[in-house]
Amino acid sequence: MLLATALGFASCGSGSVEVIGAGPDEPATIRAESTRWDRAIVDDTGRSLTVDFVAGGNGSLTEPCNADYEAEVEETAEEILITVYRRELVDPPDEGHACSAIGYLWGLEVVLAEPLGGRTVVDGHDSSLHVPMLRSSSNTGTGAVLESPPTTR
Repeated sequence: MLLATALGFASCGSGSVEVIGAGPDEPATIRAESTRWDRAIVDDTGRSLTVDFVAGGNGSLTEPCNADYEAEVEETAEEILITVYRRELVDPPDEGHACSAIGYLWGLEVVLAEPLGGRTVVDGHDSSLHVPMLRSSSNTGTGAVLESPPTTR
């Protein structure tokens, strides 16, 4: 299993996990759970994918209402399963503190052990959905070109 992390923390495994006593600079109790992602962008080499999703938080677990994210990758000859995990404080924010419902565009890069080739990319949160794949267009500067339309699996 290949693990790709966005902010340098360890794999959460599957499902929900609580980490107690994470460290002196982090809160004592953190919850991690999988979250859906929207698309994957493949680089020119086929070895790097960036998964995009909309979510809250600012990447810091030191303040109430914030979250950070990591991606875990499992590769087989037929498919690549990518699961994105949201980490957040378990303890509720201070009384009187309101949390906004603003979503931000996040992108996590994962590096594959082997090039993508003809393998299917699957969202580990909901494997019944087909993931739209975009190919990076660094030669044209246009961003990404749709490779396959989203459909159900």
